[in-house]
Amino acid sequence: MGCPRCLRLLAAALLAAAPMPGPGHLADTVVPPWDDSWWIRSPADRQALLARAGLADRSSGDPAVGHQARELLDLLASRGVHLRISDDVTPEASAEWDSRRAEIRLRPWTVSLGQRALLEALAHEAVHVAQSCRAGGIHQAGIPLGLRVDGAAFSDAQLTSSHWRGLASDRQLELEAYTVASDPAWAIRLLTSSCKLP
Repeated sequence: MGCPRCLRLLAAALLAAAPMPGPGHLADTVVPPWDDSWWIRSPADRQALLARAGLADRSSGDPAVGHQARELLDLLASRGVHLRISDDVTPEASAEWDSRRAEIRLRPWTVSLGQRALLEALAHEAVHVAQSCRAGGIHQAGIPLGLRVDGAAFSDAQLTSSHWRGLASDRQLELEAYTVASDPAWAIRLLTSSCKLP
């Protein structure tokens, strides 16, 4: 039937040539297939990612969520952050920030949960990007931003996860990210103020 990469390139070309659909107009968007790993590099790729996430939101999608997700994706790209859809993510995590590679990796199933889940995962990881910028740059291990954390933002399961076993500063990094994840506008402000344009 053709190679998956060829289909993605064709879909990206079709998206680039077509007008960008607004939130709620996903029926006109070509959603490219992906295999084990897919890089999100262009505006067309970002739109295709939102369309893929929007498939779960057909009946209950909030146009503001799609708009904020697009804004956050564009902001991350403008700051030099690479985005990849991949299962190469720490166990128990839906996404992760790798400062050495300046890369956010999202599990495919995170995208399939819908635009709100995608937005919250991106907001969480955007906080980690801001923490890296605060430490001196996008390629640095993050340091806490000094945010007041909300204990209600995460569950007991998250607190007892193996992901939390580590230094107290690592725990603070996660607490900040979980606190901000539910308020993507805050993540956008943190990223804008902490990470300057390259």
